[in-house]
Amino acid sequence: MLVRLPISIFIAGLLTFGLYFGMQLLILSGESAQTEDLSFKIVDTRIPPRETEVQRKEQQIERPEKIEAPEPPKIDIARSSVSNGSGVNMDFKFSGGVDVGGGINFNAVDRDAQPIYRQEPEFQNIRKPEFIVLEFDVRPDGSVAEDTIQVLQTSSTRLQRPAIRAVKKWKYQGKVIIGENVWQYGVRVQFTIQPPE
Repeated sequence: MLVRLPISIFIAGLLTFGLYFGMQLLILSGESAQTEDLSFKIVDTRIPPRETEVQRKEQQIERPEKIEAPEPPKIDIARSSVSNGSGVNMDFKFSGGVDVGGGINFNAVDRDAQPIYRQEPEFQNIRKPEFIVLEFDVRPDGSVAEDTIQVLQTSSTRLQRPAIRAVKKWKYQGKVIIGENVWQYGVRVQFTIQPPE
């Protein structure tokens, strides 16, 4: 090992000196070598555009005859005397003899689970951007089903415990279908954590 280093440095020095010396000889011997004319011709290979005439065609647009709009149907709106107190009921009577009894009820609204309370996880010793994706189910009463919490993706396993601990405390307004609270399956949440600057 100790013998190779001085030998390689010596060989590298010889090569470097040889290259510099060789280049100097080429420069000195090549001053009178280039005596030919270096002028060149530029050849244009573009195709010239064709001369064309623009043709314009006059179009006559025939306007249709004026069409009279039909009369709108006559609707007699009567207010319903029956009300259940939880929605708006409307009865419609059409002049064509059709009766829609019972009307329309605007009370039943379907919606997904909506968060009411969320506690943020307490991640510690974050030195680079991290993330974690959790999936869980929400019970009809709005609580998170703890046995359904799953970690789908994470950049570090040390994020799992604080994230799951926080999600267990979350509260939701339950999912509603046809006026009843039901389970909300597959709620996904992603936490993206940036290190303090």
